[in-house]
Amino acid sequence: MTIHNTASFLFLMAAVIHVIVHWKVLTQYVNARVGEYMKFKRELLIAVLGVSAFVVLVAFHAIPFP
Repeated sequence: MTIHNTASFLFLMAAVIHVIVHWKVLTQYVNARVGEYMKFKRELLIAVLGVSAFVVLVAFHAIPFP
């Protein structure tokens, strides 16, 4: 279980770093395709925060805290 939790946390961190590094390209692509940049930005932020919080809570359920 610990290996699974660690691997999922590392994968999540890699995904977040990937999005941060490629943020400009991502927003330009979406802006060209969607055209509603501000609406997309708000929805993306809410989705990323919600999914990230859920994954972190689930991934750390087995870590014993003193």
